Amino acid sequence: MILAVGTDAQFQQLCRVLNEYCVDDDDDEESLSLLWNDERFKTNTMRVQHNDALKVHLQRAIGKIERNELLSRLNEASVPAGAVRTMDEVFGLPGVKESMVLEGQLPNGDTIRGVRAISFVDSSPLPSLHHYHHDDTNMKVSTRSPAVVVSP
Repeated sequence: MILAVGTDAQFQQLCRVLNEYCVDDDDDEESLSLLWNDERFKTNTMRVQHNDALKVHLQRAIGKIERNELLSRLNEASVPAGAVRTMDEVFGLPGVKESMVLEGQLPNGDTIRGVRAISFVDSSPLPSLHHYHHDDTNMKVSTRSPAVVVSP
């Protein structure tokens, strides 16, 4: 999971959500709801400076909660967070494989596969435009938007 908590209000909401799941845990040294009153975590600058100490508390709590349930609750609380997914999870999402995997033929008949890169300008996705060049010694991929090329 990735958290993008930058404001004090977001941090307070994060602590409240996590505390809902950890309130009955005897092994937690202190309530997560009290973290926002801890001088080390009062401001974003202080949280960055004391990141190692903060991570201990957050990882312990986050590790006890199912990812999708936690993401849903964080979303409801307006806490910016997202899932870190494996490649299998990404390509298992509806429509991703069909829209993101590029396949083409090289002049020698070999199949090449790549992953479409998405660029955003003013929140509008721009499709990647890929051009494959091949000569007898090597293959080059040039794009107007970067691509990841997967060997055949």
